[in-house]
Amino acid sequence: MKMKEVISESQLDDYLSGEYDDYEYGDPAAAAKNLKAMLKNAEKALRGYDKAMKRAGQFLAPGMHAAFRKDLLEMIDNRIGK
Repeated sequence: MKMKEVISESQLDDYLSGEYDDYEYGDPAAAAKNLKAMLKNAEKALRGYDKAMKRAGQFLAPGMHAAFRKDLLEMIDNRIGK
C-alpha cells in the first residue's frame, strides 16, 4: 500500500488504537484526540447553519449555501493546504 493510500484511508480513531503508543516522533494519539474534540466543536457550530439557511429565506438560501461552501472550502485549503 502506498503512503498516499494509507493517509487517505486513515481515520482519527486509527491513531487512538494504541498502535502508535511507541511512536518516537510525537504523540499521534494526543493529536488525534485534540482533532476529534475540534471536529465536535465544528459540528456544533455547523448546527447553526440550518437555522441560518432558514432565516435566509427560500430564494436566497441556495446562493448563501453555495457561498458558505465556497468560503468554508477556501478557509480549509488556506489552513491545511491543497
